[in-house]
Amino acid sequence: MVHFFPTPYKDELFYSMLARFHLRSGNISYKETLKDLFGVTTITASVFLPSSLKRLEERLPVGAKLTAEEIVYNHTLYPFYTAFLPETRAYQILTSMMEGNGKDIYNRAGIMAGKVKPPSYLRYCPICAKEDMEKYGEMYWHRIHQISGIEICLDHFVWLNNSTVKVQGANKHIAYAASIETCDLNRIRNVESSTVIQHYQRMKEDIEKLLSFNFPRQSKEVLSKRYKIELQRKEFASINGKVDQIQLRQAFLDYYGEEFLSLLQSSVIEDGNWLEAIARKHRKSFYPLQHLLFIHFLGLQLSDVFEEKAFACYQPFGEGPWLCLNPFCHYYKQHVIQEIKVTACEKTGEAIGTFTCKVCGFSYTRRQSMTEPTQISRIKNFGDQWINGVIKMVESGMSYREVARKLGVDT
Repeated sequence: MVHFFPTPYKDELFYSMLARFHLRSGNISYKETLKDLFGVTTITASVFLPSSLKRLEERLPVGAKLTAEEIVYNHTLYPFYTAFLPETRAYQILTSMMEGNGKDIYNRAGIMAGKVKPPSYLRYCPICAKEDMEKYGEMYWHRIHQISGIEICLDHFVWLNNSTVKVQGANKHIAYAASIETCDLNRIRNVESSTVIQHYQRMKEDIEKLLSFNFPRQSKEVLSKRYKIELQRKEFASINGKVDQIQLRQAFLDYYGEEFLSLLQSSVIEDGNWLEAIARKHRKSFYPLQHLLFIHFLGLQLSDVFEEKAFACYQPFGEGPWLCLNPFCHYYKQHVIQEIKVTACEKTGEAIGTFTCKVCGFSYTRRQSMTEPTQISRIKNFGDQWINGVIKMVESGMSYREVARKLGVDT
C-alpha cells in the first residue's frame, strides 16, 4: 500500500498520473514505483488503455476516493475507443484493463488493425501547458490531445506539438512526465485554415461526449441500419438500400474537403475507402472519428444514433395515415389509409408506394418524386364503389369521354 497518490487533474491521462507519482515518490528506480503501485514490476506504462487497474486500487491509501472504474472512464481513452463497439466487446476490454495483462486490449479495441494510426509521440498544446503551470504549478498530459485525428487544441485552436516522449519508448515500463524539458512551450503554431477550424469546432462537443460516454451501446447491425435509413432519406441510397457510392463520395468531399479528411487519416479519394464500407452493412469496426464524420455529414446528432427512439423506419412518403383518392368514397381526400406497401422501381430504383383504402377498395400507386399529394401514378384496383359511381355517371347521360376527363382516367 502507498501512502499517497496524486489527485487527478481534469482530463489527465492515467499515464500522466503515474509519472507525477514517480516524481513525488523519491524512488530512484521506476521498478520501485511499479512495485509500490501494482505489487509487481512488469506492468507496462500504457498511454491509451492501461491494465491491472484493480491491483492499483487495492494498494491506494485507506479512504482514497479514486477507483479503478473512475480511472478507466475519466483518465483513459477507453470511452472514446469503445463508444461504437458492441457491449460484449467493450466489456471484454474493460475486464482486461481492470484485471488483465494488457496484451489483448489493443487488438480488441481495433487500434492495431485499423488504418488510423496512433501518434508516435505524446502531444501537448503550449497554451494549455502554460495555463496548467499557472494554475497547478506543473504540466500534465491531456487525454484529448492524444486522440489520433485531433491535430489541434479544441480550446485554443492552435496546432498540437509533439513532445520528446515517445508513445512506445525504449523502456515500456516508464511513464515520463510533461515538463519544460519534454515540451517546448514557446512553439505556438496558429491554424491558418478557417475551414479546418470550423469542422473541428462542429465536432468538439461530440468528441467530448465520447470521452464521457453515457449512451447505450449499439451493435454493428443497429448502427448500419440507422445509417442506411438516413442515406435513403438523403437519397444516397435506393429503397432497396443500394448506395450510390460515387454521388456519396463527391458530396462527402464537397462537405469536408480533402485537407480536413487527411488530418483525420480518413481520406476517401481511393476506391475501397472507409466511407464505402461504413455506408454498407458493417462487417468491421470503424474509428470513432469516422463515425462522427459520417454522423455530422448526414445531419444527425449522437443521440439520433444511440437512442432507441430514433430508429424509425424509412418513410419515403412521409408518416401516415394517407389520402383515399377515390372520388366516390365517403372518405375522399381524407387521411384514412393506415398502411402502405413500398417497393422499388426496377429501372430507376425510385420508391413506389401502393395505397389501398380498406373502406372502398380503391388502390393506387405514387412515385417518391411526386410532390402533389393528390397525384396518382397508376390505379391498381378501382373497387366496387368507383365502378358503381361510373355506371351512374354514364346512365345520367354523360359521355364516356366526359366521365373519363372528370375522373382523370383513360376513356
